[in-house]
Amino acid sequence: MWRSVFKNVVGDVLGNDFEFEADQGYFISVNQNSTWVPTIVLAAPKKTVSLPPVLAMTDVTSLLAFSAGSLSSASAAFAFRSDGIGQGYVEYGTDLNLADRQVVATENPSQTHLLRLKRLTPNTKYYARIKVIGLDKKLVTSPIIDFRTTLPGTGQPRVVYGQILDIDGRPKGRELVMVEVDQALPMLAISDQDGNWHLDLGNLKDAQGQAFKSQSQQAVKVTILGDNNPSLVNRLSTAAIQNVGQIRFSQDIVGQVKQ
Repeated sequence: MWRSVFKNVVGDVLGNDFEFEADQGYFISVNQNSTWVPTIVLAAPKKTVSLPPVLAMTDVTSLLAFSAGSLSSASAAFAFRSDGIGQGYVEYGTDLNLADRQVVATENPSQTHLLRLKRLTPNTKYYARIKVIGLDKKLVTSPIIDFRTTLPGTGQPRVVYGQILDIDGRPKGRELVMVEVDQALPMLAISDQDGNWHLDLGNLKDAQGQAFKSQSQQAVKVTILGDNNPSLVNRLSTAAIQNVGQIRFSQDIVGQVKQ
């Protein structure tokens, strides 16, 4: 699975918020226009990110939207939005009734959640259920849904990124986006504290689970999770790293927030 570290147009470094895992092997590729001097490290570096403030929990009564995406041969992602701030969980397993379930949980309470399932078996059907619990201790649960991990393999690395702004033009963190390219399976991302999100299209897969090779001029659709229509549509260029644009929230005449 490709992971890319790069600078955006304003010089911010994106993509360096992941940890190396001790039981995984890595290849490092450097763009010909970049400079990097490798050094021997005795231990994998820990990620260094600015943590957002922990939000106070509120009552949660419903799930507003949820989706699986970013499927690979060994991982999957779940994005979901609740109507209040709560702790999020994903239960998953290969048994229809989740008798063999494993659980992953969010680190901190939030209204928007992105959880990644790891160490899955390739080309295997899984079942999953989302749960959120709020201040009132009420457990809100989704129906059980299924997904299938893909076959091993990746395409060529190609990074797309963008930014999300709130109605005042300020960066909007922890916003969930779904990115679709042509007939490939959707990918999921969440914006950071500066409103930036990014994905490597080298990890795209087609409906048969094979690596999907994106090409220039294909449409990139970026949708805020829960919306019916894309908030942004752009065309892939020939660049290896491409800014596909900004999404800015606005307010209509009756006070409803929209993109």
